[in-house]
Amino acid sequence: NRIYGFLPCVIQRHEERTEYYYEITGRQSMELLYERRKLNFEQLKELLRELLRVLESAQEYLLNPDHFVLNPGSMYLNVKSEKLYLCYYPEFKKEIRESFLDLAEYLLGKLDKGDAEGIEFSYELYQSALEPNFSLLELLHKYEETKKEVPEILPSPPVSSVSSFRFSQVFPPARKQTILEEREGSPELPFL
Repeated sequence: NRIYGFLPCVIQRHEERTEYYYEITGRQSMELLYERRKLNFEQLKELLRELLRVLESAQEYLLNPDHFVLNPGSMYLNVKSEKLYLCYYPEFKKEIRESFLDLAEYLLGKLDKGDAEGIEFSYELYQSALEPNFSLLELLHKYEETKKEVPEILPSPPVSSVSSFRFSQVFPPARKQTILEEREGSPELPFL
């Protein structure tokens, strides 16, 4: 089975080590891509939507999000569609909250300084991500609603449907819990 947004991986085991080979053909690292160009507000929002989709896919398979490498050198974008692909590396262990904060700081530095809306959004993103109940989905919806209130000459493209995935589920407060709990008949993630 292919999981949305995961880089295809081949694992080779040798006597005392395991090697992971990721298929990156037709993809370019975020680091290399944004070394040559600046990121605008719309690109940033789409990148974050893609990140949500990948995390939702991981949630469906009960995969621990702490194993995603959210390093710009290890995050890849399709050259044509700019679809996001992440490395899921089981031996990598960094809390997803910390990884996301590092990524948000990196993205802040890659924004087009002339894009006032993008700068405002990214600062709010970073500040919000520091909060224990941060929800990236809610922040994205807030900016979509604000944009809808301002009349436009050209209609904006429809927002992709993203389920009500809260980053507070993926970015838990400092505590860790590995027990699967029932809440109104639906299981919680084991990494809350």
